[in-house]
Amino acid sequence: MVFAKKRLVVSLVAASLVVTTCTSGDTGVASETTAAESSPAAPQVSAPDELGPYAIGRRSIPLTDESRGRTLLVDILYPVEPGTTGELSRYVLFGDLGADSEHALADVAVADGEFPLVLFSHGNTGVRFQSIFYTEALASHGFVVVAPDHTGNTITDSSRTVEAAADRPADISFLIDAIETMNADADDALFGHIDLDRIGVTGHSYGGYTSLAMASGVGDAIAPDDRVTAIVPIAPAATLIKEANLERAEVPALVIGGTDDVTTPIEDSTAYSFDNLGSEPLYRVDLIDAAHWSFTIVCEVDELVPELPPEIIEIIGSGFEEGCAEDQMPVDEAHRLTNRYAISFFLVELAGDSRYQQFLTASEGVEFYEA
Repeated sequence: MVFAKKRLVVSLVAASLVVTTCTSGDTGVASETTAAESSPAAPQVSAPDELGPYAIGRRSIPLTDESRGRTLLVDILYPVEPGTTGELSRYVLFGDLGADSEHALADVAVADGEFPLVLFSHGNTGVRFQSIFYTEALASHGFVVVAPDHTGNTITDSSRTVEAAADRPADISFLIDAIETMNADADDALFGHIDLDRIGVTGHSYGGYTSLAMASGVGDAIAPDDRVTAIVPIAPAATLIKEANLERAEVPALVIGGTDDVTTPIEDSTAYSFDNLGSEPLYRVDLIDAAHWSFTIVCEVDELVPELPPEIIEIIGSGFEEGCAEDQMPVDEAHRLTNRYAISFFLVELAGDSRYQQFLTASEGVEFYEA
């Protein structure tokens, strides 16, 4: 399917201007948002740059796909009634080393209501909580988020890296099956809380490939999963999928990348995806001066886990420093913009809240494209 593409670009035009100085007095998206918010057709809402109206809960459980003899450790993040109190959940990185979440409460009750499902797929040799700034924020805006460790392709276990291209899409399809079972089980905490007609997949790097694969399939060996209704690939390893596969993807898509990414350069990730996906609607967001790990918490790992041995920090830093340099987009700004676009997109496409459409447009610090 061929689209007429239009491009909206806001870029930095003065050396002294940095992306973190964007205020309500700036031109660009701020003025467009003000106009949209004043319109009767667009009731006032804030951009989902920050946490939403819900508190956040977290369960961490193993789920086993008996058909493949494969067990996945899975985080489930979900909306919780505001004002709920409890023990903060702990993200464990190595052994006893980890960090308490600043926001997610351990094993508290799900908020009343039925919520869309979003599955998050981590990057190559990553970990399920590598992007908690994003997954926790999704839960706070009314999504149930399921984030697995892709066994054999994680930071602690790379034994199936070669097989991961096939493992990963199968993992996501299995998890949709598992969540469907939990949603129908009156004894499960998720019982009746998930709208299985509204399922999104998102992920970073190899997880971006996974997101694309769920909508497009891969070659003739991996079929798309037609239960998935929207995708947000982030810095995707997109060229692992042939153009012909991407063209047959029809679900709404938003692809995000960074102009300084050398691991998955935008020509091979967001541009390749945008130029070939058959999705409608279709958006592309390139963060100016962001790089591959700008979409994770890698740059902050020494602050989040201060007791981590220096030699471990050095190992992590040696392979995951891209995006942490002083001359690149500050990670806090990259996280804010990622949340702004990805969560707005899912609120429109999965939650059906058209008020957030106003934020799917150009803003300071990004190059924005729309099909």
